[in-house]
Amino acid sequence: MTKEKIAIIGAGPGGLAAGMRLSSAGYEVDIYEKNAYIGGRTSLLELGDYRFDIGPSAITMPHALTSLFMECNRNLQDYVTLIPLAPLYQLFFFVITKHFRLIMIKTER
Repeated sequence: MTKEKIAIIGAGPGGLAAGMRLSSAGYEVDIYEKNAYIGGRTSLLELGDYRFDIGPSAITMPHALTSLFMECNRNLQDYVTLIPLAPLYQLFFFVITKHFRLIMIKTER
């Protein structure tokens, strides 16, 4: 018996996750991406020696990825290593007071 074929347009996070689930369910899946790279809004832009995150650069909900891999009978740790960051990010706010002094306020999460 031949597998049912499914085409997914877009190799961003949603397309890749759908492809994993459908493939795990027994479908033959082809994923099509217009760019020369996968990742969509979570990909990377390289210009010379510089690298820029196009979208999120941290995974704040690793349980979502773990759940996806578990649904597909896979172990996330077999494919990637997640490294905890502390602090996850820092925000800097610059405020000019009525006396025109510059004050920096730093917050961490």
